[in-house]
Amino acid sequence: MANEELLPIKVLIPRDDFHVRDQPGGTPRKIFDEVTDITRQELSAQVDRVQDAYESDFRQSRAIPAVAKVQLKQDALAKSHRPDRLLSAETCPIIGVGSFRELFISVTPSGLGALRRRIQTDRSHEATANMSTIASLSPIAIRDRLGVDAEDAIEQIQRRVDEDGFFKVRLFDHQDRRLNKLVFDDFVSYLGSLGAELRSSLRYTPGLTVHQVAAPGAQLRSILRHRGVRRAGVVPRFYPVRHQSLPISDKPARPLPIPNAADQYPVVGLLDSGVAQPCSPLQPWIYARETHVPNSLVNNDHGTFVAGILVFASSLNPAGLGDPGGPCAILDVIAIPNGDAQRGPVGSLSEFALVAILHEVVPKHRDTVRVWNLSLGSEDLCLDSAFSDLAQALDSLQRTYNVQFILAAGNFEEPPARTWPPQTSIGERDRICTPADSVAGLTVGSLAHARTVDSVVDVNDPSPFSRRGPGPSYTIKPEIVHYGGNCDHSYGYRATGIRSLDSLARVAEDIGTSFATPLVTALFANILEALDPTPSLNLVKALLIHAAEYPQLISPDSINYFGFGKPPSFERIVHSTRSSATLIFEDVLVPGYHARLDPFPFPPCLIKNGRSTGHIKMTLVYDPPLDPNFGLEYCRANVNASLGTWQIDPDTRQQKYVRQVPPDPKLSHLLFEEDLVKHGFKWSPVKSYRRHFKQGVDSQRWRLVVELLHRHGEPQIPQPFALVVTVTGDDVDPVYDDMISALRGYATTDLTLKAAVRERIRARAQ
Repeated sequence: MANEELLPIKVLIPRDDFHVRDQPGGTPRKIFDEVTDITRQELSAQVDRVQDAYESDFRQSRAIPAVAKVQLKQDALAKSHRPDRLLSAETCPIIGVGSFRELFISVTPSGLGALRRRIQTDRSHEATANMSTIASLSPIAIRDRLGVDAEDAIEQIQRRVDEDGFFKVRLFDHQDRRLNKLVFDDFVSYLGSLGAELRSSLRYTPGLTVHQVAAPGAQLRSILRHRGVRRAGVVPRFYPVRHQSLPISDKPARPLPIPNAADQYPVVGLLDSGVAQPCSPLQPWIYARETHVPNSLVNNDHGTFVAGILVFASSLNPAGLGDPGGPCAILDVIAIPNGDAQRGPVGSLSEFALVAILHEVVPKHRDTVRVWNLSLGSEDLCLDSAFSDLAQALDSLQRTYNVQFILAAGNFEEPPARTWPPQTSIGERDRICTPADSVAGLTVGSLAHARTVDSVVDVNDPSPFSRRGPGPSYTIKPEIVHYGGNCDHSYGYRATGIRSLDSLARVAEDIGTSFATPLVTALFANILEALDPTPSLNLVKALLIHAAEYPQLISPDSINYFGFGKPPSFERIVHSTRSSATLIFEDVLVPGYHARLDPFPFPPCLIKNGRSTGHIKMTLVYDPPLDPNFGLEYCRANVNASLGTWQIDPDTRQQKYVRQVPPDPKLSHLLFEEDLVKHGFKWSPVKSYRRHFKQGVDSQRWRLVVELLHRHGEPQIPQPFALVVTVTGDDVDPVYDDMISALRGYATTDLTLKAAVRERIRARAQ
């Protein structure tokens, strides 16, 4: 990169007058369909059926609640339509959410009686509107507790019980400590009556406790019918995603770097199978080591290969494969046992053990290790209807200790290998696996960087083995892709793998999302380490995703494979160029206010013949409050950015604002809540916006708006966000200089790199 291209990104310093009070809103509740006496009779009959379904439970104890499911009508999903007058603390309160249009309510005999009376007698507009939103009301079924086809799930749990002796259970949270204690005690007593037992309980998050239940297989269905059970399933096992690299050379072609005592290196937490001590080039880079695996079950092949990429990616691989900005030091956490000898309970890491290890090591090293590489995978596909327990545990750890997990999307290796475009026969089998659905985590997929005549896909296509999204609630997963190798139809990969070191310090190659992941981890860690002052994790994630580009033209559906694209080199992520200017806007939204930048500093050189031209890209990242009780409504706040133009309407003399930069991919033409979630990133903590103004826009007045919306009933708390905006013109357009001029009147600073990093970049450019 030429020296003149290394221009600093500008950072906007927030001012009080950026915060503008929201206009008061609110209209009378919408009535979706006429609520007649027949409607009320049908709803009352459904209440009776719920009571009948739980009659035997209520005979044992009328104080212990059960749970019912309310199905809302399709166009009544938005929070403004939530039937909270009808379903309240005086009747049967809403305690959670399942899939789209599903509410869970806590029911008791007295609450059901009060609900029945309200349905029959409350003629107020609000109660009538509430009733008009409800499609049905029913007891919880076994399928609701499994999240997938009941028979398949029960068969899977049964097989795992036969191997492990246990499965896992979550209980409903009635959002009342006394009631939860009653439900838990009743569940434990019920297990005893069936000859089963509660083996252990582990607190995954402050709001989520998972129980291990040991049970005779014949009692599985009976346990699933207990009124307290929210979710049941197998305890996922984790293995090294791939562990057989192919040696290329006994030693590297050139000397590998060693740590310089005068330099600072980011320390990455590597939770894996461990770094082999015979691999001498890596030993000086080990910051510390912790072992959670017996010596007899240690196989360091996978962990060593990942570590080699974190430290030596640029030294061992062809130029251009990826420049993460420098090597990383490593906290080596040996956690995944050798699955070669016994691919079962002994040769794997259980989810319970993984959560326990993370709860120990993350807080212990929180002051030194801010970025963690988790190149591990399970065989448990993510659900459409709920975020996995492990993903929620990772989300909680990231928020509590201000750390970032970088996660592998996982490998799909069923024959035949997936082509590009993919075969339709694969169906949903190549979806991401837990914990790649972590909302706060950054999930990495794989692209092919090389090919031979036998390779399945071309260069820059998704690797045949790379799993794809979306995640639950249509979250974009993976968010980022990087190079992880190619293969033939038998998954052979000679000459198409990523290069690193094996356990004997030989140069070797291998393929997998496991090895695309550390390329992104190293980038993330180096950006975090290089900036002065230390940036927020929101900003680092936003910079990384914002700089990513698609290596080929893709269709909207392809985002499930490519995410937001592949990031470039470290230098390009943290700099602007002459023909483009990047602006960072990082602030905290206060409920009741939105952030407004007016005028937005649009470069004058891109205003041609009275029309605004150029290309605009925006990336928004925030860390919303999360609640494990609310299924697909797990993310409890939505931040949205809008960049557009305004002018005075000649008829009304009022300002008319038009959004000009849409979400990328674009919104569906439908605007139901479900469509906004599926196609518009609503409630997603990462959003991308993009537009190329080929014909120009007939306005020169630009405004940037960032808005906050909380879920129904969510505490109104301030919400930090990071927004990165890049305006680009043709190569001859002095966009950067013009943006600087347009920013006059605003307080700004440069995105500053530490002096040692600046010197290193200068040395490379010469």
